[in-house]
Amino acid sequence: MKKVNEDKKPVISRCDMNSLFDGLDISVFLNLSPFISIYLFENIVDLNLSIILITSLIFLSYTVRFFSGIIFEYFGNLKHNVYKFFCIYLIFSYGLILLLPGDSLFLGLIFICFNRILVGYNNTIFFSPLLENNSRTMSQFFNVKLWLFFLIGVLIGLSFCKILNQIYSNAQLINGFWKVGIIPLVIFISVKFLFDKNNRTLNDFLNSENKIFKYDFGFNDLKDFFNSISLLLPLIIFLLFISNSWLSSFVIPENKQLSEISYVNIILVVLVFICSNFIFRLFKRFLPFNVVNISAILVFLTLFLVSNNVTSYSIDLLKFTISVFSGLSLAIFNLDAKINSSNFNNSFARTLNILFLILSLIMPIIIYYLLFNSIQYQNIYLILLILYMIIISVHFLSKKLKKSD
Repeated sequence: MKKVNEDKKPVISRCDMNSLFDGLDISVFLNLSPFISIYLFENIVDLNLSIILITSLIFLSYTVRFFSGIIFEYFGNLKHNVYKFFCIYLIFSYGLILLLPGDSLFLGLIFICFNRILVGYNNTIFFSPLLENNSRTMSQFFNVKLWLFFLIGVLIGLSFCKILNQIYSNAQLINGFWKVGIIPLVIFISVKFLFDKNNRTLNDFLNSENKIFKYDFGFNDLKDFFNSISLLLPLIIFLLFISNSWLSSFVIPENKQLSEISYVNIILVVLVFICSNFIFRLFKRFLPFNVVNISAILVFLTLFLVSNNVTSYSIDLLKFTISVFSGLSLAIFNLDAKINSSNFNNSFARTLNILFLILSLIMPIIIYYLLFNSIQYQNIYLILLILYMIIISVHFLSKKLKKSD
């Protein structure tokens, strides 16, 4: 009987909850970024530039994931509970933001950076399956739930911020009431601190898992990265969707429609992801991988040759195409992680950390171009075409090298 209890697969795991927290956190902060920008930078720099700076700081939680191995090496002797350790410091960092005075730019930047770094290291551990994937308790639907709970967190954050905008005026939010948006994050972490009964120490965790965060940048690491680089597509779509509440008001008129990622686009991504995730499992891994990537090359090449920025149909077609291939990219990434389960820790965690690093660098650039430069749809198709050509080229190169060995 005891063995059955140990092997029982939980419907919702700690990783699911932290995926929800990850979505909730980034959703709240990105929605509040214009108000934080004015609160800290009023009359100091141009509003658009201050928004780009604040969003760059917010994405710092993605940047630091790549450097986890370097930082975690210094915590090898700590005996603290890994869950309680992060909960206490996260609550403290959110508390500093709640106490942030509007007339102190320096303190504001320090407090925000401190919070984003802690959030990043927390999610490095708990967003990936590192705490469950070595046991039989890991759900067979982990890969699907990982992204669905992230999106649930995003939707909760968007809903709360929408309510916040209904309760308070823009003037009140600018003057500091935006801090109310931080309260759900504090409550979430506090509940986790009170009810999580796991006693695994930080020392034990780092000694057994720290190797996961080290990169040798050999051919296998590069192959895993290029095979999964299309995952940037859905991640960018999700972040633009989160920013939609304010971004369309700041972009130049030519980019207004392009910046408006609607619920329809997100629903399409999720439906394609879920359906293709189960369909792909009926075939060997390389068949759906090749079909999706070759199809993407043909589709984006065709659209590159025939697209224009004149009609509204062009932008609808662009969003539809990107949404479909975003869902397929999520499914391909999950399929690859599932099949390579013997190396699940390494490929999944390290690839995600590299992708989040790239994402943190390109999102401020994307926002900058939306705010200041007219974006041609042909350029988007060209970038995507090159991206998928690199993916398929690296894939066939790896197969050729494998055969030669």
